[in-house]
Amino acid sequence: MEELAYVLEGCGIDYEKLYARLSFEKPGVSSYWTYLNYVVNVAMALKSRAEMSLLTGEEPDVFALDFYGKLTEKHGMAIGHFTGDECLSGTSPVQGSECCSIVEAMYSYEELLSIGGNPFWGDLLEQTAFNGLAATVSADMWTHQYVQMTNQVECTRIPEGKAPFNFNGGDAHTFGLEPHFGCCTANFNQGWPKFALSSVMRTEDGLAVTAIAPVSVETEVCGKKVSSQREWGAPTHPRGMCGISGLSCRRSPPGIGRRYRSAWICWQEPMQGRITCTNPLTLRIRQRIPGRGLRGLTRCLRSF
Repeated sequence: MEELAYVLEGCGIDYEKLYARLSFEKPGVSSYWTYLNYVVNVAMALKSRAEMSLLTGEEPDVFALDFYGKLTEKHGMAIGHFTGDECLSGTSPVQGSECCSIVEAMYSYEELLSIGGNPFWGDLLEQTAFNGLAATVSADMWTHQYVQMTNQVECTRIPEGKAPFNFNGGDAHTFGLEPHFGCCTANFNQGWPKFALSSVMRTEDGLAVTAIAPVSVETEVCGKKVSSQREWGAPTHPRGMCGISGLSCRRSPPGIGRRYRSAWICWQEPMQGRITCTNPLTLRIRQRIPGRGLRGLTRCLRSF
């Protein structure tokens, strides 16, 4: 398997080398398509060096952080994602970004967080999920957009030749079972399940709550049964609660940038805890520890 991993790396595109030299500017043409700038490939490439770091021992975050910085500088959207309709399309708020790129970017952030442990990716994962994915898929998951736009005032078909998209047609921003191309119909449904699976991760001595989402966990830590139940109405409801049995909680070290939202890391000590999110900006933890009474901790969350 190790040999196969190196073979696959050699047969693929070396995005690290490519984007050290390739211009990130949007081409000055009305329409273009290339595998090198296809937004879904780019979203998947973010995790490439982190995954190879498991074999090479390199720092898992170096390429991804630099790559993401270049993407948002030249093609960034207000939600923290990057445009691509279908290839990287600049910073105009009427450019779209493909639904497939949202779920693949989320998966990359989940892998980056799992491998390197940098809470920056958990922060970005939440932002992308509750702004990008929630906006482009209906609540019952029967309809979705092929591309979403930062500034979109209606979902009507745009006449031929008038669509602002780089490559897509005038129906790409509308909701449907299979709008424009069928690839997103096959791919978008991985977004929420993988997000839920990644919202709690195992550490060496406990669990890490890496993203706020309505999930329940029953597992063992150091031979002790623990459970966590979180209920949250996000993104439409600002209040959430988390009950933790068999664990105590602490914050992880500071992350990167002012938008940092640290994960709560839980480890084995007798206690009962409840986390209450009273608004999108503040998370308050109230713990009852035997012999110590009740104490509260408050920290800031970035607004979604």
